[in-house]
Amino acid sequence: MLQRPRLPTRREPRQGRAVATRRTILTAALKALREHGADVSMSRIAELSGYGIGTVYEYFPNRRTLLCELMHQICEDELEAILALAPTLRDAPLATFVTRTVGLLVAWAEEHAVLTRLLAIEVIPTLQRDEIEDFEPLVAAALAAELGRRADEVAAPDLARAAQMIVRAVESIIEDAVLQRPHELAQPAFADEIVALVLGYLGRARGSVS
Repeated sequence: MLQRPRLPTRREPRQGRAVATRRTILTAALKALREHGADVSMSRIAELSGYGIGTVYEYFPNRRTLLCELMHQICEDELEAILALAPTLRDAPLATFVTRTVGLLVAWAEEHAVLTRLLAIEVIPTLQRDEIEDFEPLVAAALAAELGRRADEVAAPDLARAAQMIVRAVESIIEDAVLQRPHELAQPAFADEIVALVLGYLGRARGSVS
């Protein structure tokens, strides 16, 4: 999930208490989605948060806005996790780095599959391009740097382009599974196939493709 929509809310928190309230409501919304699936109501979210429904609507005027803000936070957390993983694998071989990174992406997708599907159906089709923030270039740049550290294991001549292709392909595969076959995300073979695809692409013989 490297794209995040963000819609304006009625009340942008500035003080510590307001920020904490907003985060509590978003945490409750995530819990409600896990417990009740796509049919979760704003009333149930309010109940789990410990705040009244009026307070929830003060911060999030409708479910669509709440879902967008929740995905915004999740994407931010995911990006932070991805960027934090790389330094821990700095000395790891390419196969280990790819396996761990793909595993992280698949795990996040599985955990937030319900929210991703809701956004794809209810929100994304209504947004303009400038209402979606795309993390793909940032992740691709970070991947290119990691590939450069393992240049002796990588056959791709253009690391920046290779990284861009990999990020785009992996995101597309995972997103398709989330929307069409979410049960596959929990199967080890799913992540294994993605890893094999990436390593096969990076290790292809130079000059084998005209």
